[in-house]
Amino acid sequence: MQPSEIAKLIVQDVSALLSQMEFRRRSRLFSRPLHDVVQLIQIQASQRNSQASSSFTINLGVWVPVLEQDAIPSIAGAHWRQRLGFLCPEHKDLWWQASDSASAQVAGHELVVRLQQFGLPAMAQLPSAASLLALWSAGTSPGLTSIQATRYASKLKSIAM
Repeated sequence: MQPSEIAKLIVQDVSALLSQMEFRRRSRLFSRPLHDVVQLIQIQASQRNSQASSSFTINLGVWVPVLEQDAIPSIAGAHWRQRLGFLCPEHKDLWWQASDSASAQVAGHELVVRLQQFGLPAMAQLPSAASLLALWSAGTSPGLTSIQATRYASKLKSIAM
């Protein structure tokens, strides 16, 4: 089975969950404006996918439009970003593998369950720019360096929120 066909099955499963939560889909990136942030969920395929096996992970992000006036929301540019696996009990980078439609369905179901149990609750803790500011002020900055977090916090404080 082609990696693109496997990806399509996995994306369908995740899309079914996220569309109910008002996330919009663009390819493998799902976005949802919420208050003054945009929450992002991306299905990332491994660069080493082959005809024999395909691997996927989930990237989560929260993007603050006021910090990036003309930019397009992306995981790479998100002001908070985390791989789903680091939010799960394993606390490590998890990749789900599939080689056929049956294993793609299993992987898709597992991704949906993990998103519901760990990913979406973590993102629910960050519904606004103010929640990110509080996180950065507490010295936590997943996906960012401490210098980036300090710079973003300073910029947010200078903008009337």
